[in-house]
Amino acid sequence: MIKPLQAFETAKKINAKNPDNQDAKEFISLFPDAKHFVFTQSDKTLDLGEIPIDHVDLPFPTITISMTGESEICVPKDDLLDQNVYISSILIRETSPLNYEVFYHAYRKTEAGKNSLIIKDKTKVPLIIVQAFMDRLAREEEGLVSVNERIRTRHGGINKITKIKNYVLVCPKKERVEIETKGLKINWSHSWHVRGHWRTVEKIGHDREGNPISNGFTWVKNHVKGVGPLVDKTYVV
Repeated sequence: MIKPLQAFETAKKINAKNPDNQDAKEFISLFPDAKHFVFTQSDKTLDLGEIPIDHVDLPFPTITISMTGESEICVPKDDLLDQNVYISSILIRETSPLNYEVFYHAYRKTEAGKNSLIIKDKTKVPLIIVQAFMDRLAREEEGLVSVNERIRTRHGGINKITKIKNYVLVCPKKERVEIETKGLKINWSHSWHVRGHWRTVEKIGHDREGNPISNGFTWVKNHVKGVGPLVDKTYVV
């Protein structure tokens, strides 16, 4: 099971035990529309001491971010957290410019073991984390890994099955050969549909209708990105 699906299963278990848990309920509702990005482990430490940022440049409106293996991100305790939280996966959804919904699939270490959680974080800390991964996405290799997974959700009394056919693996170019020896079916040369999204600009931008705006954003229309055979990654079908 790929790591993002572990987060989904955790959310379902939490929701089954406590149907009033809104964080888990929202996570489940957003997950079917997410595009999944899995990053290889990095020897660089994420610095969470930077000045909080207000935006991130997402490739899709809703994505999940996770790392291979047992890698995790530690968010130290603060005024909002009573102890360290270890993040396994992140789900982020851009609702509008400068507005995001961010969820952690995380756990706290207890004497009894690991206590798995789905946490909705309303602070600016997750944006720093997400942007660090988006910077890697911009400069590293990305390959489309074929999988055959499916998830079941229920909305309005109707059951829905969503198939997940692939996820994006991101790694430094030097790691490609090593990864290819692990038997994964990876397409390093492909193109895909990118849904419209907001992007930050220093000059004049344009809104969805093409009108000039000066709020630091511009609307990027639907387009095809990459080189090679077209793979539809815009929607999970």
